[in-house]
Amino acid sequence: MVESPVDPFSRPQRRGDFGLWIPPSAAALREFFKRWRQNLAAALKYLVACRDYVMTKIAYISGVRAAELCGVLLSDVHWEAGQWGRFTVNGKGARGSGPR
Repeated sequence: MVESPVDPFSRPQRRGDFGLWIPPSAAALREFFKRWRQNLAAALKYLVACRDYVMTKIAYISGVRAAELCGVLLSDVHWEAGQWGRFTVNGKGARGSGPR
């Protein structure tokens, strides 16, 4: 029997038919992004494929929840702040008190 590595706070409320879900390893995710990056040149819509890759990579690196990332607007991205820029997220942790 495999014990769930997900803490009770992050565990989904309804299990449905999915059962136990174990996140992929760091090596598997590195390989996933490496292959995706290699296949960008062959994409039908290159700019759309690059946008999707960058947004997914940002979500992976930052650890932002999907629901919070959906609320990020272009005005929330600040490229002038730091070497890689910054983006603000209004989400669950903010509780209406402003961006985090």
